[in-house]
Amino acid sequence: MKIAVYTIALNEAKHVKRWAASTKDADYRLILDTGSKDNTVVTAEKAGVTVVTKKFKQFKFDEARNAAIDALPDDIDWCISLDADEVLHEGWRELLEKDIASQPQSTQFSFNFINSRFPDGTPAQQWARPMIHPRHNARWRWPIHEIIEANPCVMGTTRVIAEHFPDRTKPRSYLPMLKQATKDLPTVL
Repeated sequence: MKIAVYTIALNEAKHVKRWAASTKDADYRLILDTGSKDNTVVTAEKAGVTVVTKKFKQFKFDEARNAAIDALPDDIDWCISLDADEVLHEGWRELLEKDIASQPQSTQFSFNFINSRFPDGTPAQQWARPMIHPRHNARWRWPIHEIIEANPCVMGTTRVIAEHFPDRTKPRSYLPMLKQATKDLPTVL
């Protein structure tokens, strides 16, 4: 079984080493860089991560993530989408292989996602996040707050744990993208 871990990145140099270290057991690691002005690309390449650069006229998360999937080798079986400020907990590979083997009907999987912790270190926010998908027959949808859809979709679960370490100082301006999404997407009544 060949497993790839991939992300999209823009100015994530401070997170790349930690991301790369947590994904070291993957057969293939890819960062699709969307125009970083910091040392994201150099840092990732020094860590042994394949970097593809692609700039978008109008950035949309689904298009960027689909471009990352398309840049993965064809012989990859399973993919894990993991943001640059997220890490996989040690032992993820062995758990994933066992969980996939025990659920052969599943075509997509979730991992346990720890988003924050209490001061004593116990998880505060956590949920199952469906970010493990096949290399083929899976595409991202929606320009923001995107989702991955495998076709067909039979959801399985894993004991894999991923954790978020966000940079709260990084500016986020999603309102223009949300406005554009309302224009691009059909209205559902």
